Amino acid sequence: MFKADDRNHHRERVRAELDMAYRADSRAAADAHLRLSALHMHRLAELDGVRADQTRSRTGPLDLS
Repeated sequence: MFKADDRNHHRERVRAELDMAYRADSRAAADAHLRLSALHMHRLAELDGVRADQTRSRTGPLDLS
């Protein structure tokens, strides 16, 4: 797979996982989709040469309550 294709794949997965998290029927499902989205975001950052410590949230975990 070419690097551009890899980026496109991860970008599409981020969007899809965020959409599924938004539409999830339970908090557990939403959390799982948000975590998968985050994994794809981190992979995108790696492909773009961004260090992992630059991608960490400065606000802490997302509260879905």
